[in-house]
Amino acid sequence: FCSKDGSGKVVLLVDTTDELSESQKVRLKIELETISETSQKRTQPILRRGDKLTLYFLMPEGNMPKKVFAMCNPGDVNNRNWLASLSESEKLAQLKWLEFAESSLDQLNEAIARTGPAATSPIYEALQYIRAAEFPPEVLIDDAQNARLIIWSDLIQNSSNLNFFKETNDS
Repeated sequence: FCSKDGSGKVVLLVDTTDELSESQKVRLKIELETISETSQKRTQPILRRGDKLTLYFLMPEGNMPKKVFAMCNPGDVNNRNWLASLSESEKLAQLKWLEFAESSLDQLNEAIARTGPAATSPIYEALQYIRAAEFPPEVLIDDAQNARLIIWSDLIQNSSNLNFFKETNDS
């Protein structure tokens, strides 16, 4: 399902160092289900047809973020171009999209169920790793490419480098 040039990429980092609440799980599910939809306020989908969605989980300090899922978007029936609508039936396109959405949500739910609370939450270190591992240098990314990093976290950094729970100024 990947685009020929492989340029579109959306990476989602989910902070599972603390258990996700039921409302966080439901909201994340809805966000993933609608990631390729558009509206008057969102005129371009976050994940376009052919773009790769990669999911990482934040791991405790000393571990790299864990890549748990990567798949290219086969396209949504509502967002197909004219060539795609001629080459495949609407039912086949809908089936591909549903399979993609269900597969990504199933893998996300399984991975969340296997994680537990951690003593540390190295968000900045994980962002540095993902930026280096998943995206080309900034000067090689142009406006036509879809390169996004989405963070699903409370953003409370807790590592040996920086800890939001400790004072940062001794004065």
